[in-house]
Amino acid sequence: SGIIHLAKQIVSANGLDDKITLIHGKIEDVDLPVDKVDMIISEWMGHALLHESMLESVIVARDRFLKEGGLMLPDKANIWMVGVEDMNYRRDKMNWWKDVYGFDMSSITPSVQAEPIVDMVPLHSICTKTCQLRSFDLHTATKADLS
Repeated sequence: SGIIHLAKQIVSANGLDDKITLIHGKIEDVDLPVDKVDMIISEWMGHALLHESMLESVIVARDRFLKEGGLMLPDKANIWMVGVEDMNYRRDKMNWWKDVYGFDMSSITPSVQAEPIVDMVPLHSICTKTCQLRSFDLHTATKADLS
């Protein structure tokens, strides 16, 4: 991913080249120039927290490299659910495919309906109470906890 190049620029621009070492690669495959690290910062979350996420890799990184008492950011993760109903929003999202800049792309609608939508939800669309489905402490979570 190209983020490593931006991260290097940020580290350099802030005069931290002598304090921060950036390593590019899959955590399962890399070797670090030190045995243990003080902190792991990760952005691993997918849709609904776990879909397409890299939490297993974060657990590998923690188990391989984090010093006892080290920091993990984020260190907790929760999955919450709430019921939403917005017939107009849904209709607009699905009808959009019938005329995409003059092209009928409605055949894609079933595929689109199967995918999660990441969007802001107006408060008036929420029709149930919130419910916490899962909670993970990233300092202690195991791969088995993810299933």
